[in-house]
Order: sequence, then C-alpha cells, then structure tokens
Amino acid sequence: MWVRDWENAIALYFKMPTYVSRQMKEGREWHQKWAEETRRTGRLPEVFGGRKLIKPQTELKIEIPNLGKGYEWLQLVGVIDAIDDGVIYEYKTGVSESNSYVGSFQAGIYAILAASRGLEAKQCQIHHYNQYRNKSDMSIFWITPKMLAETDNWIKTIAGEMFQYFKDNDLWARFGGPSEKT
Repeated sequence: MWVRDWENAIALYFKMPTYVSRQMKEGREWHQKWAEETRRTGRLPEVFGGRKLIKPQTELKIEIPNLGKGYEWLQLVGVIDAIDDGVIYEYKTGVSESNSYVGSFQAGIYAILAASRGLEAKQCQIHHYNQYRNKSDMSIFWITPKMLAETDNWIKTIAGEMFQYFKDNDLWARFGGPSEKT
C-alpha cells in the first residue's frame, strides 16, 4: 500500500476515511459473497471450483500490534480472504489475471500474520474472477523461508521510509500516535 498509494496508507494508519473506487466496492462485495458461500458450504466458492475444505476461516483479520525493537510504532494488519489446512486463498476480481499478483509481497505478509496466530501457511492460491468476462483463473505458489525473509526485509525497509516520512512531516503530532519511538 505504501509504495503505490501512500496517501491511503497514511489514512489507514491513522484510521481516517479512505477513498473507495467503484471497482474496490465491487471487489469487496464479491469477497463478502464468497466468504458467506465458504462459511455456508465449507467449500471454495463455486466460481473457483467449489473444492471441499477442511476447516476454513474466511475474512480473517489479523493484527500484529508491533514488529519488535525499532518497529514498536508499526502495526501490521491484513485480512486473509480464506485460510485452510496450510493454504492461503487470495481472491481477486477485475481484468488482471492471477499470475500478475504472484510476485507481490501480499502472500508473504499473510503468512507472517497467520504465523502470529499459530496458523501454518505453506502455500498460496490466488483465485481470480474476471466478472466482466465471467472467467476464472488460478495461480499456485509455495511459501518458502526465503520468501518470508524477503517479505520481512521488505516490510522493515518500507517501515523505515514510513517512519521517516511521519517524523519529517510531523504526522504523529497532527493525527495522534507515538512521535519519538525508534
């Protein structure tokens, strides 16, 4: 979020209202529908094959209140679309195919969040639905120690940039929160 949409990242950090586009609103509606379907049926959404799951958790919001020494000010928060038996299921809508998301740090972040709750995450499946063409596709990849280390490094690198920006622009004084934690 910080890298491509820093203004919304700041608003989210300080729990301020954020801009929601029509596409974002539609995506949230699809996610809600799929979460309800999975809770009701114990299966992946039918549009993604409807495979039977073991004990799925959907729309699982996890927050790590701070990331340790030097990062006490930083809250790592994410909402995992679904997790079951070591697999993170990430749902996407729109025109970008699932493979366009594989290189992002999102799955690594979710795996770190899941581990903080004692949940294993060894694989990520990105299920994509193009609602405009009524077509689905999927990408699968493994969550490895190298991926987790790279994700942790990325988080802390971005966190350093955020921290400096917050200090330089006196954002904690303006919106509340710690001002001198390092």
